[in-house]
Amino acid sequence: MPKIDTSFELNADFSERVVIKPDDYMWEASPMPGVERMKLDRIGDEVARATSLVRYAPN
Repeated sequence: MPKIDTSFELNADFSERVVIKPDDYMWEASPMPGVERMKLDRIGDEVARATSLVRYAPN
């Protein structure tokens, strides 16, 4: 199993409360065409532990 690079952290401290309102969502393209994601928390770069909201382009 690849080692997770912990150099990138986003909302990684679960003891801290975080509120993200829909107006503050920052959607970014995912590696898969037609898919965007909004990261909620992440530890690591591409090989990571992460939680994201995902939205798909219409057919």
